[in-house]
Amino acid sequence: MIDLKAIKARCEAAAKGPWYENFSIQSGSQIVAADSPICLIQEGCTERGYANMLFLSGARSDLPDCIAEIERLQGLLKVAKCPNCDGSGAMPHQVADGEWEAEQCQWCDETKGLKE
Repeated sequence: MIDLKAIKARCEAAAKGPWYENFSIQSGSQIVAADSPICLIQEGCTERGYANMLFLSGARSDLPDCIAEIERLQGLLKVAKCPNCDGSGAMPHQVADGEWEAEQCQWCDETKGLKE
C-alpha cells in the first residue's frame, strides 16, 4: 500500500504551482515556478530530455490531482455495499439440494483493509 500521507506532505512542501517548462538552447531547459527556476534539465535538446521536462513540470499539478482522486475513491469505498453478500464476508452457496455452505466473499476480503 502506498504512503499517501508522505506523498501529500512532499507535494505540500514543494514550490507552489503551476510549474512550467522554459526551454532555451543557450541556457538549457528549466522547470520554473513563479518565474523562479526550480531545476535545470542537463540532458540538452534530446527527445528524452524534453519528455523529462514535461513530466516534471506536469507532476506539480498531476500528483495533487491523483491524490484527490484516490481520497475520493477511498471515501466511496468506505460506504460501498458488497455486490455479493450482506457485507459479512460470508457468501452462502448451494452445494447440494437443500445443503448450503459459506464461502469467503472475495470482494469483502480484498476491500477489508481499504475500508479501515
